[in-house]
Amino acid sequence: MVHSSFLTEALDSAKNIATGSEHNIIDMSTLALGILQADSPFSNIFPQEDKERIIAQLEKKDAQLENYPLEGDAIPLTMNTGQLLQFGSQYAQETGDGELDVYHIMLALFSYPNEIGTIFKKSGWVFENFLAEINKFIAPPIEIERMEFDITPSVKEPYSKLRKKFWADDYKKTVADNHVKEAIRLADVGRYDICRQVCEVVLDLDKDDNTAKHLTLWCLYHEKQYQDAIEYSKGLDLDDRNINLCIAACYVKLNKPEKAIEIYRSFDGKDADLHNGTGACLNDLGKYEDAIKEFDQAIELDPAHAFAINNKGYALLKTGHVQEAKDLILHALSNDKGNARAYKNLALVHIEERHKTEALAAIEQALFYRYREDFSDDIDEVIKQANAL
Repeated sequence: MVHSSFLTEALDSAKNIATGSEHNIIDMSTLALGILQADSPFSNIFPQEDKERIIAQLEKKDAQLENYPLEGDAIPLTMNTGQLLQFGSQYAQETGDGELDVYHIMLALFSYPNEIGTIFKKSGWVFENFLAEINKFIAPPIEIERMEFDITPSVKEPYSKLRKKFWADDYKKTVADNHVKEAIRLADVGRYDICRQVCEVVLDLDKDDNTAKHLTLWCLYHEKQYQDAIEYSKGLDLDDRNINLCIAACYVKLNKPEKAIEIYRSFDGKDADLHNGTGACLNDLGKYEDAIKEFDQAIELDPAHAFAINNKGYALLKTGHVQEAKDLILHALSNDKGNARAYKNLALVHIEERHKTEALAAIEQALFYRYREDFSDDIDEVIKQANAL
């Protein structure tokens, strides 16, 4: 498909970024940076404050890319970027446009789980409001729903057959490494079921591959197989922080916060996420004063930790400090504009203040940022409380 001049300029900008950073590849983070830094109406949609924040996070992500040896002048696209462009082309076809443009790519970026889309969401940007903004200057306006994409693995053969295909020891390590990369990609886009199949192949080839073991564990967690994840972890290295964090998260989901606290407190105390996790469990147990102490430690270690700030706000609300709670929750939202949990807590504050209109507006924002899909249906009780005012 033909590229628009705006997309061509964004790709050229991404090439310059890739060359200047010396990793020499255009990953999704590199392309997103190219789009934001190119001079086009689509990059100017984002307010300057949002743009600066998103660019800073994208640059941090882009800096993590491994160096790729460059042969000739071509800058290769990663598999993830190539797939994103394919998904953008589907939007271009669906809207009847004759060329692939920047906004098609951005709509695709917001349409399926990926780390770069999450960076935009923290500044409040998701599919719906981006579409609304571009429709202000596109004529005629686009009327289209978020598309569902099939994130298929790049290896075409069924993974069960692959086990019979590779026998030579010389190839096992290379094959295992390639499949680990495939598994990571699948996990990044939420295909946990296929990711676990790939990990089984990897572990057949290399039974000591820790990345495949970690991925399997977290896939079980994301598939809500919490007890199975705990059982699987018993065969792993329980001194590993990543494994223990997953086990703790499983205990939280199984409504066993005491077990999760034991795990969180078994680590070095200089970790904001661990203090936040401990505090969240103490909130679940109704031990709000103890929880606040944990959140304070998390915030001291990471003053911009939106989850800890929001959770402390909830604890303060439960102990009767309504205005302090409100101030903190709003502060959390200033750091993470797409934080659905913070919007739910803000609704609870407004209910306590008996401000029905404001409570319903906060609930609407929580639902807009997919609270029900990503967390639970407990927001329905908040809706009932707000409507009862």
